[in-house]
Amino acid sequence: MKMLSRERLNDLSHTLSEAVRHYPVELGLCLYAFVVFALTRESVLGDRNYELLTAVPLCITLAYALNSLFTTGRGRLIYYLAWIVALPAATLLRDFFLLPDGRYPMTVGILCPLAVLLCHRSRDNRRFVTDALSYLGAGIAAAFFASVAAGLFLAIYFSITYIFGIFDTVQEGVAIYTLAAAYMLAMPLLLLATLDRLNMHGHAPRKAADMLLNWIVTPALLAYTAILYLYFLQIVVTWSLPKGGIALMVFIYMLVAAAVKGLQFVVVKPMYGWFFRRLSLFALPPLLLFWSGCLRRVADYGLTEARVYLLLCGGLMTLYALLFLSRRTGRYLYIGTVALVVLAAAVYVPALMPERFAVRSQRARVQRLAEELGLTDASGLIRLQPDMRADTTRLDEYRELYESMRYLARTDPEAMERMGLPDLLRVSEMLPLGWDGTDEPTEPILFIENSGKEGIALDGYRRLYITNLSTRIDQDTLRLYADNQPERKILLSALLRQQLDASGLTMETLAVADLTANPAADAFCTFRTDSITVVFSNLILCGDNPGYRIMDVTARALLIR
Repeated sequence: MKMLSRERLNDLSHTLSEAVRHYPVELGLCLYAFVVFALTRESVLGDRNYELLTAVPLCITLAYALNSLFTTGRGRLIYYLAWIVALPAATLLRDFFLLPDGRYPMTVGILCPLAVLLCHRSRDNRRFVTDALSYLGAGIAAAFFASVAAGLFLAIYFSITYIFGIFDTVQEGVAIYTLAAAYMLAMPLLLLATLDRLNMHGHAPRKAADMLLNWIVTPALLAYTAILYLYFLQIVVTWSLPKGGIALMVFIYMLVAAAVKGLQFVVVKPMYGWFFRRLSLFALPPLLLFWSGCLRRVADYGLTEARVYLLLCGGLMTLYALLFLSRRTGRYLYIGTVALVVLAAAVYVPALMPERFAVRSQRARVQRLAEELGLTDASGLIRLQPDMRADTTRLDEYRELYESMRYLARTDPEAMERMGLPDLLRVSEMLPLGWDGTDEPTEPILFIENSGKEGIALDGYRRLYITNLSTRIDQDTLRLYADNQPERKILLSALLRQQLDASGLTMETLAVADLTANPAADAFCTFRTDSITVVFSNLILCGDNPGYRIMDVTARALLIR
């Protein structure tokens, strides 16, 4: 038993040492991330240096790709030295990867894994699928073991501090550094060690995959295929358009079908080869449903960022079906390469960014609806007047107009100004009674405005932003941008509580207080912390006591110590 345990320990030690030998740059970057995190937390570096960590996943992806491409010879020097250029460059360009908000998650969550998978350049579909499963399985296993190890260590540590009353003054630091070491050092080491071992020993089929795919997933997929075919026949017989939401349903169906087709390589006894060999043919009617549903949704509601991405993914899905009509062209390497190029272009090429297409579409939709409703003047600007009378048969068009205005107000406020529109709150007040399907507003709205009589004391502050200051609200988070760079995030629920305390108001008195030229309103519109002060021109609250929430804000100034 002792010999067996010693052999296992030796085997583990050998596996980990081989991982360090084979992946020195990747693990060195992980160590760099841990050191930067520690120095920033200990205030050796500035607060914003946490953003230095955003460059690390990009550099690790590049290092792994170069490690796979240059295994021997002089090319190996590129792998060893590339980080000298890549790390400073990615650090300097971190704002390029962070803005807009969705760019970095898309890069790290989709583009980086796809690049890692493609760097082996495997044209064999079986190898491509097994590599993808290896990465996924190794990542899950590494995260699980690192989490268990960190959890057990912290459980022992907190038990010791509780029982013996020692080391209790550094509990927070120990917990933070333990988790940082687990996820920045241990997890990458375990992941690379697992991949290294799989590359040496190959991949063994699992009988569990037979049970899951043959008896659960594929029968459900066939049943869903039959449902889509029945719906397609209904559309043909009745000669009607499909529902707009069918596009997303078909996209998910095709995504699952393509994944299960790839997983047939790990099935010991595949039972549905007749279906997956002809998947491209079986997918033609669902693809027709997808494109007709997409085009109907776009025609009815215009483009949004999500719909542009759906169209891109639909194009990739259609290309997949066409490529796999032939055994010669049906290669996951090809479709993966095209997907990487297309998605990277959509994320990083300004002229191809989905938000630009969406804003252009919604702007045209607002103009068209306003002209149809007779809300434009001779110059083409939209003119809204309070207490407008409306044809009750056209309330649906007013709802569509407001939805497009709301999208523009969130994504391109300057477009609202160019079209002659005031802020969104005033727009909702000026739209005709009943535009939202009711005779009364759905929720009471409070408009708290700063009188501007109080000056701004600049003592003790290093930076002041008045122009080029913008805000964005994502659910319960207010994001502040200065010079198009992210500066701070504030929880709206915490902001509301703090401003009530600062102004002396309560949820009960908020609804009945006279906030016109009231010092309490000025105090409510000034948010202070130890590091920043934000002066708001106004805050818009909606809801009812005690359920008020902040719906919109306009920032006047940002001061940073």
